[in-house]
Amino acid sequence: MREIKFRGKRLDGKGWAFGHLVKMWGEWHIIDWNDKNTAYPVDPDTVGQYTGLKDKNGREIYEGDIIGGSNGSINGWEWPFKSEIKWNDEECGFNTPNWGYMDSTHYYNVLGNIYDNPDLLKTE
Repeated sequence: MREIKFRGKRLDGKGWAFGHLVKMWGEWHIIDWNDKNTAYPVDPDTVGQYTGLKDKNGREIYEGDIIGGSNGSINGWEWPFKSEIKWNDEECGFNTPNWGYMDSTHYYNVLGNIYDNPDLLKTE
């Protein structure tokens, strides 16, 4: 069974909270499993769900993450890519790469996310 959890940027400016997403007192909170089950108010625009997948270094991949790597190489030429992880309503799933494997994310790295590192997706 897939682990259902979320992350969101804490409103107190102290980083990210990871855990259950709940609405209390009119605000979105994440009940952080790593901090004695404390509920932190989070910016709802930064909330992303865990995809259930990890990158090649074992780092969890969340909605809003930017993953990157190479799609492969021929004669030493690589095709590097970067992609933002998003939910796709039509596919009822996350837009994770799938090139001949059920899960190809184990070939890539989480480079950052769209909130802390928006410049990662800019093209020159």
